[in-house]
Amino acid sequence: MTVPGKRRSRSAGRRRRANQTLEKIKLLTRDGGLTRPHYVSPATGTYRGRQVLKLKPKKKKKEHHHK
Repeated sequence: MTVPGKRRSRSAGRRRRANQTLEKIKLLTRDGGLTRPHYVSPATGTYRGRQVLKLKPKKKKKEHHHK
């Protein structure tokens, strides 16, 4: 049977836990919108200057005339 390891000191446990935080998502401004690095731009469908997605043209919303 295995034997439990040595008890971690309070400072060692806190030092280990200090590195378990979540990182913020890095964003780049490209093509008039925000994009994550190494991802296809959702606004234009380009990646590293090449067109990789065919985007459908957006439909214009009809304006409602109020009386």
